[in-house]
Amino acid sequence: MATPGFPDRAATSHSLAPSPDVRAALGVPSHVTSRLLSAAGVLTGAALCLSAAQGFVLGQARTQAQLAREQGQYDLATQRLQRALRFTPHAWEGWSDLALTARSAWVFQQRPEQLALALSAYARAASLNPQSAVPRTERARTFLVAGQASNAMDEYRNALARDPHSPGLRVAFAQALEAGGQPDAALEQYRAAARIDANEYSQDAERRLAPPAPPAVGER
Repeated sequence: MATPGFPDRAATSHSLAPSPDVRAALGVPSHVTSRLLSAAGVLTGAALCLSAAQGFVLGQARTQAQLAREQGQYDLATQRLQRALRFTPHAWEGWSDLALTARSAWVFQQRPEQLALALSAYARAASLNPQSAVPRTERARTFLVAGQASNAMDEYRNALARDPHSPGLRVAFAQALEAGGQPDAALEQYRAAARIDANEYSQDAERRLAPPAPPAVGER
């Protein structure tokens, strides 16, 4: 039985003859049409094989990098991912993992030069997956840990434009606003998160940031 998703050699070893309608539409002799369709089948099969190979290489590299990170071997993890990304440069997951590795080296090994790599790799991941909030959220979190609240807020806004109904993302944005000295705007985001899903962060923010209620009439 042929493997799902891959062309069956037995089934594709002989190209099907194009119908007269196809020949007429193409406006070329039948023997030329057959050759063109046969070549197209070969190219399609090659593209599928290349895609499968790229997926395998990236998957192996991500697994190896995760194991290396767990052991604190961030340079090894970086090497594995960078090698795979030379073969799969458009894989946003690989760039995201590379950013995570660099951020971990920056935080846990106190290597400041890794911050720039983390931010640039997250930016690359975001450009390759423009509809996803994930790489933008992680880039915002990196900015916030670096003490760059303004950049973090901008990136959280970009992420929320793609996932406005995430309570966790609302809370993270609120934390960035609070760190940036905007308590009123932060409270709005904490409350927006609570409307989506009640959470302890929003409850705590009400106690810390909400203005005190006016005294009752009898207490004045």
